[in-house]
Amino acid sequence: MVVINLKGWVLYMKYTYRTENTCSNQIKFDIDRNIITNIEFTGGCNGNLKAIPKFIDGWTVEQIRKNVWGFYVAEDQPPVLTN
Repeated sequence: MVVINLKGWVLYMKYTYRTENTCSNQIKFDIDRNIITNIEFTGGCNGNLKAIPKFIDGWTVEQIRKNVWGFYVAEDQPPVLTN
C-alpha cells in the first residue's frame, strides 16, 4: 500500500525487500513520512534479527543510512548498496 499526497510525496508505504547472500531472505517494513517502523525479518539468525528491529524502529531513513549503512559480515565482498 502506498499513500501519496497531492504534491506527489510518499507519505506511507509498506515495503518488502528480498535479500541476497544473507542469512535472512526477506525484510518487511513500513515507511511513514520517512520513519521506518514494523520491521520484520524472515529467515536468518533468530537473536540478531530480533534485536536489529528494536534498535532501528522509529529511525528515519537518513539515520539508518548514517549509522548502519554499509555494515556486512561476509568474508568476501560487501553487498552493493543502492539508494
